[in-house]
Amino acid sequence: MSPTSAVLDPGMRRWLADTVEALDPSELRAQVEAFPGPRSRIHRPDAMHTAEGRVIDAFSEAGWQVERLPFTTAAGFGIRDHGDFRRARYPNLSGANVIAVRPGEVSAALVVVAHLDTVRDSPGANDNTAAVVVLLNLARLLAPLRLRHTVVLAATDFEEIGLFGARALVPALRDERPLIGAINLETIAYVDRRPGTQRLPGGMSALYPRQVAALRRRGYPADFVALIHDRAARRLTATFAAGLAEVTGPEIPVPLRAPAEVARIAPLLMHVIPFVNNFARGDHVAFWEAGVPALQVTDTANFRYGAYHRGDDTPERLDYERLAAITAATAATIRVLAGPARGESEAGRPA
Repeated sequence: MSPTSAVLDPGMRRWLADTVEALDPSELRAQVEAFPGPRSRIHRPDAMHTAEGRVIDAFSEAGWQVERLPFTTAAGFGIRDHGDFRRARYPNLSGANVIAVRPGEVSAALVVVAHLDTVRDSPGANDNTAAVVVLLNLARLLAPLRLRHTVVLAATDFEEIGLFGARALVPALRDERPLIGAINLETIAYVDRRPGTQRLPGGMSALYPRQVAALRRRGYPADFVALIHDRAARRLTATFAAGLAEVTGPEIPVPLRAPAEVARIAPLLMHVIPFVNNFARGDHVAFWEAGVPALQVTDTANFRYGAYHRGDDTPERLDYERLAAITAATAATIRVLAGPARGESEAGRPA
């Protein structure tokens, strides 16, 4: 149920350590605080426009090729982003994804995704501004590198009401290039190291006995990072886990294979375990549906974070050292899997 382990070479480990050191937690907090929220096309279009402009400017300043990809959904079912969050029908949605492209020697691309919208009544510091800030810093960190594969950074729209932006993004990207993998950053920056602060949905131990046993031995602190992945993303997940473990400790990355895949071993479990839908709450699902290997990186959202989807999801609640660690681990994963361009060595320094 866990991906094959990966080992970073000494040069990459040095680069990773230097990159973490160069990421100032106070600067990351300032970047989170600079985004307006709540923001959405439906309820707060002005704030969404401002946030989109901030993303475009940061990508452009880092020297990436930037595109705004408008899309329209004539009619579709999703969920409300307020109140009871029940199922809802959305006619004639018009949104836009923002992408930044760093062409490599080959067009086949690695993608990193973070949704830009928030729910109606939350400023969205953790869901999902912190992840968007990772995208902006990746653009800066990766800009000096010459890589074999193309890299795409994407800020998606309409995630909170049903993944409409990601489902428009995937075919748009595939029209231009093959996709070799995707990392979805979703609600990543809340940490509480006290025992008993992490909740688990019922049935977790049936599908993930080893991971739950390890958490139990540690007293269930809300300090780990869940890496939810499909089988095809095993190498992607193992590389990310190795990078994150290098800067946070081996107990922090917790790989979790997609429940639908695990349950093929014991299909009856799917009928008695109620939490499976929690693994489909993110833009990685659009990549899974298209057969693209994908990984979701998450702090588990409402299973530890009391401010999830509330008005007190504010910047002072977040752990910016953890945000720096996830930024560096993501950058290292891209460096390893995208590979150096011909004539380039693995050695490098952070921007």
